[in-house]
Amino acid sequence: MMSNCEKLYIFNPDTDMALGSNCRNYTPPINIQSFIRKLALLPALYAKNDSSILLPCGLNRFDACNLAYYDVVKSKNIKLVIDDDLTNKSFYIIPWGWDETLCNRLSRKGIIAVDTQNNILDFNKLCRVRKELSHRRISIKIHKLLFHYLGDTGIKIPIEFSDSDAALNWVAKKSGCYLKSPWSSSGKGIFHYCDSNKHLVEAWINATIKKQGSIMAEVGELRALDFATEWIVKDAKAQYVGLSVFKVNEHGNYQGNYLASEEELTKIVASYTDCFTPQLIDALRQTIDELISPFYNGPLGVDMLVTKDGRLNPCVEVNLRNTMGHVALSLCKQGVKDEYFEPGKFVNFK
Repeated sequence: MMSNCEKLYIFNPDTDMALGSNCRNYTPPINIQSFIRKLALLPALYAKNDSSILLPCGLNRFDACNLAYYDVVKSKNIKLVIDDDLTNKSFYIIPWGWDETLCNRLSRKGIIAVDTQNNILDFNKLCRVRKELSHRRISIKIHKLLFHYLGDTGIKIPIEFSDSDAALNWVAKKSGCYLKSPWSSSGKGIFHYCDSNKHLVEAWINATIKKQGSIMAEVGELRALDFATEWIVKDAKAQYVGLSVFKVNEHGNYQGNYLASEEELTKIVASYTDCFTPQLIDALRQTIDELISPFYNGPLGVDMLVTKDGRLNPCVEVNLRNTMGHVALSLCKQGVKDEYFEPGKFVNFK
């Protein structure tokens, strides 16, 4: 039974950075704040009719009328609300992702979050579970379990370093590699080590380990295709939602999603590799159910890539939150006529 409380959507795409900040009042960089304001109404693309969207702090309803997707807000009869509208009320809250900064913001107003059964959610538990499972080391565990189910994928498993000297010794033996902070997303928090930036790597490693406790190190691969499998975890079971095929720029930053049927997206992936199979999906479902489903409810995405020589990396990272892939899948279900979705750009629902 779905909660009869009002649905409240929140777009907080800085959620992974907030997790890594280790503070209850994280303030994102100015460029990220601008991004959040610009796309504050993005939840309208997947929100239910007659629901609400919580605006970012400092953004009023009048200014929100000029933002992307305000036309969708109006067509779905969505209410735009600010913090003061919510004091001491209960909601079925659907954030981009849970983090301590968001929970602290809600708690200050006495807002009560409930689940689908109208049970009150424990903010502290939500944050603790999501932070633990969102650490990039979860990808190591997933790779090892997939090896158990499927055998060798031919992809080198990432390595975690909590000691700067050990990390530097490993890096020194590589001509190129990727170093990643434990909590980051969309290409942020990634250091692409190469000859031109050797002089910067030690400072980056030291700063990241000091702030987040460790780094992840991966051998670089020449990528041919970026895509993801999107999932919903409900009642301790992972449900496969569909494929997400997307574009990134040369720095690994997300650009947009292709909008097409599951069959068409599967054909795109199959044109690059023969390793994406129903057996992989089933093995990944079992892996998620073992490592994540007992502790987490909600959307997640598993980013993958195909290398230039056709090998498949079945877990580049796990996003334990909403994703643009989920947004793209929702748009397809709603019959959107576009073939490509780029956040902030017009979406044709007609």
